[in-house]
Amino acid sequence: MLKKIFFNVAFFVLIFTAGVGAALFFTGETAGFRNCSGIVALVALVLFACVYFLSFYGKNKQNKKVGQGLDVLSCLAGDESRKVFSGLGLNQKICVIEKSLRELFNSISLASGGIQKNCSESTEAVAGIASTAEVINGSVEGIYSEVRHLAGLVGDVKTKIDSISNGMVQHISRMETQAAHVTGTNTQVGRILEAIQGITEETSYEKAATENLVKSASEGKEVFSETLEKIAKIGDSIEQIKSMVAIIDDVAENTNLLAMNAAIEAAHAGTMGKGFAVVAEEIRKLSMASRKSSGDIAQFIKEITETIKTAVGESKVMEESFAEIEKNVGVVSDAVTKVYGKLEETNDSSKQILNTLSSLEGLTSEILKDSSKMNEESLSIKSVMGELDMCSFMVHDEVQAISLMMEGFKEIGDTVSLKNAAILENNKFLQDKFCSCEKKSGSAEAPEALFSVAVEAKPGDDSEGPTGDASANSISEKNHGDSGTSLSGSGGKTPGGDVALEPEPESSGSKKQGQENPSQSKKLAEEDFEEVFF
Repeated sequence: MLKKIFFNVAFFVLIFTAGVGAALFFTGETAGFRNCSGIVALVALVLFACVYFLSFYGKNKQNKKVGQGLDVLSCLAGDESRKVFSGLGLNQKICVIEKSLRELFNSISLASGGIQKNCSESTEAVAGIASTAEVINGSVEGIYSEVRHLAGLVGDVKTKIDSISNGMVQHISRMETQAAHVTGTNTQVGRILEAIQGITEETSYEKAATENLVKSASEGKEVFSETLEKIAKIGDSIEQIKSMVAIIDDVAENTNLLAMNAAIEAAHAGTMGKGFAVVAEEIRKLSMASRKSSGDIAQFIKEITETIKTAVGESKVMEESFAEIEKNVGVVSDAVTKVYGKLEETNDSSKQILNTLSSLEGLTSEILKDSSKMNEESLSIKSVMGELDMCSFMVHDEVQAISLMMEGFKEIGDTVSLKNAAILENNKFLQDKFCSCEKKSGSAEAPEALFSVAVEAKPGDDSEGPTGDASANSISEKNHGDSGTSLSGSGGKTPGGDVALEPEPESSGSKKQGQENPSQSKKLAEEDFEEVFF
């Protein structure tokens, strides 16, 4: 029975150690403050097992030794009482028994003190174990609540990880689309950059042409101004020619008058004047031709003057037009210069955009790789969360098992308390009986008292005290040789609850056998007595 109890305690301690280790392992830092209480609980349980084992082991050993001594005493008391009743003198033997019995009383007193001390220590240990069990039970309840909270957190985290995983899949799809768009945009920006470079080159050519046009317009304006000045000078010269033509016209008219006068004078001269008349006629023709030519020159000069006047008027309009052209060409030149500067800035910006797009394409590729890794990690975390969820259920089962073990430990503590109470009661009963026996040891009632104590206080094989079961209700005396003496209870009860057995009158056959072989019975009793006490 002791081995069974010891193995049960060891088994409970082992299961409790495994359960607490699993709980501390899975709860981690959330229940780290319970490590000390778990260790104290383990130490308390080990001490409880040791006290429990030593208490019952010492009790059984002492009860066994006392039982053996009481068996011998009961045998001797029965034999010697019968011999006394038969008229044999056993004063010497009773003195030896009394001396040994006193030594036994002293040993029992010391043993009962040790038993009381062990019972007190075991009771304190049981109380400590009970309080420790309460603490452990509270810790287990805390662990249970933490596990439930952890299970809820695991569920929430698992749900969030599922959402994150789905979001990562969509994010990866969008990043792939963005990478394709970035690649296409990069190509288009490269083409735009090439076009801008071509436009910049063309604009540089147009800028040079515009600058040349501005320069040519300025030069044309200067040339046209010079031409106007020359036309003005020609007008002045024509005015002078007109005055000269007027002079020629006056000369021709006067010459014509002189020719007419000469012709008149030639007619007056007659024949002598014919030659002079011819000269006069020729001079008149010459004056007429000069007059006609001067008229033509005057008409031509007039036309030229009109033309020059028209040209001068148109030249003024052209000068204004040239000024407007020069102004507009300047504006165009400035605009072309600004466009050229903007194109250069656009070219630089396009190069920067191209570089940025190239970098963005590389970053998009890296982000896509990282997103794939994050998706894989989220799947791994999801798997770990599933395992952690399973572990939380396992810890839940282990916590329930630990709770059941705590209830078992409480029951064991209650059982130990009952056992200690029974041991103390049995010890008190033995002390009372041996004290009464010691008082009667000098009288004639000593053999009966010894026999009564031996019968009443003999421990049973199941280590139960005075509150034991049927083992205390019937005791059989050892058979020594052919004596065949047997004892049976008479029905009287002791203060502890046991039945006090009194010796029955011997039958004639048994008495005769005791008288026929007394030396053999005495020898066997002495051997048993020496074996027990010495």
